[in-house]
Amino acid sequence: MKLRKITVHGTNKTRESFLHRILKPAFEAESLHEVIGLSRQAVLRMERFGIFEDVKIQLDSPKESWLQDRKDLVDLGMWVKEGSRIQLKTGTEAGNAEASMVPEILYTGPGHLQYYRLRRNQWSNGMADLF
Repeated sequence: MKLRKITVHGTNKTRESFLHRILKPAFEAESLHEVIGLSRQAVLRMERFGIFEDVKIQLDSPKESWLQDRKDLVDLGMWVKEGSRIQLKTGTEAGNAEASMVPEILYTGPGHLQYYRLRRNQWSNGMADLF
């Protein structure tokens, strides 16, 4: 069984090239078991990036009439809900008779996580690659 196509519903902000890179390995499946396994791995990768709040998948036979007799092909439908890309967090730190407020801005985008934190009137930048 081969994966014929993947249709992703619910993406308004996510780049197609980003999704293509995540979903491409699923097309290498040779059996239904592999299609399911590689599709689940793609969902886990999508969830790990933190840009989707919810990812659901469904396998189905091709709907086109000229493909009705092809029992060796399957289509994958994905329904996603994109999450917020920017979060603002604040916190306090206290100790040794002093206290401070710590604001933090978190940006999650395809392929990376970037945060900025204000400490002693200076913004520090942290980046983490998720690949």
